[in-house]
Amino acid sequence: GATYPVKAILPEIFARRRDNKGFENLALSGDGKFAYALLQSPMGDASKHRYENSRVIRVVKLDVSNPLEAKVVGEYLAWESAAEDFAGKKQNKISWSDAECIAPDTLLVVEHAKGMVKLLLVDFSEATNILGHPQETGLVFEDAKTDLASLNVKPATGREIFSTRDAPGITSDKIEGVVVLSPTEIALSNDNDFGIGENKNGDPSRIWIVRLAKPLPLKMK
Repeated sequence: GATYPVKAILPEIFARRRDNKGFENLALSGDGKFAYALLQSPMGDASKHRYENSRVIRVVKLDVSNPLEAKVVGEYLAWESAAEDFAGKKQNKISWSDAECIAPDTLLVVEHAKGMVKLLLVDFSEATNILGHPQETGLVFEDAKTDLASLNVKPATGREIFSTRDAPGITSDKIEGVVVLSPTEIALSNDNDFGIGENKNGDPSRIWIVRLAKPLPLKMK
């Protein structure tokens, strides 16, 4: 009943995402030709031992040069940070919540859990495109015991470039918006959840400007 075109172009496996853990991250390449959609968390039932400690995030790359005829051209894996980086928070409490494309196949990603927020630089340029891989339609990749190398799958590489552990002025750990202002300046915004649920005290919406120690490798076109 939608008033706009709806097409079933995404790989069917994404129907098995965790409840309320869908595509929270969307990023558009500088030339407008490609879009990246990143899941908020790994797939697989977090109450089951084989998936509760999974760190695998799936990412879809779409050709949107003709938006009404968008098509999936890539599917990749990336690692979220280990729970130990977040003072032992449960692995399934770590989320990716926004992304910006800063260079071809390179994304700036917001990762957060209670008490801390990180900015990760995630490079997909040498990651394996798993579209058509024999295990792509199941959750073998998400099994914490799976050795991806044994399946000839290389995930994206990622590294931390900023953390709120070094920025006490950022008072929210629910950062869900990022915009690149310049190679050395980033704007971050929080999600105040409309003052309901966990935010029943009504934390207002805020924007923080962060100056990075090293410039981002921006290459937008």
